[in-house]
Amino acid sequence: MKMINVSEVSKLFHVDEETIRRWARAGKIPTKKYGRKWLFNYATITGEQSETDAKELLGRTAIRQKPHYSFDILFDNKRIEVKSASLRYYKKRLYSWMFTDVGIDKNDFYLFMCYDDKHQNLLRSYFIDSKKVKMLKNKKMFSFYISVNDVSLNKYRVFKLNFIKGGEYHA
Repeated sequence: MKMINVSEVSKLFHVDEETIRRWARAGKIPTKKYGRKWLFNYATITGEQSETDAKELLGRTAIRQKPHYSFDILFDNKRIEVKSASLRYYKKRLYSWMFTDVGIDKNDFYLFMCYDDKHQNLLRSYFIDSKKVKMLKNKKMFSFYISVNDVSLNKYRVFKLNFIKGGEYHA
């Protein structure tokens, strides 16, 4: 389990260190205090960051679900699973984002959040219907890959979602 400090968390959330300490004292972000130091579980914090970024993309009507639900966010009565990944390198070249545990049919859409290699900056996001994801990915795998150079998914790329009549969404 990788633990990170206040300084590293402040870089992830793009806020100053005092804000992180205030959030930690108020219980707004999961943390442990060891002596005078706050330490944070990296996986938990990056998940929190992804959900914060997802709510920014989806707007105020997005409702974060409790951990026992099979999806992360309820948006316009649609169940949305938020997946985030850091950019992976292959032979020192930009390669892809790999999303795991994709394929569970208990949601309506996936929101794929693509971060840089340090998981500090959101580079891209894709909003894709679950049925379309099922068609695009390898049927035997529970992982979904998005290549840096893949332009075929650009029509699913989102910057901010808006709902329009008929159940369609557009950026």
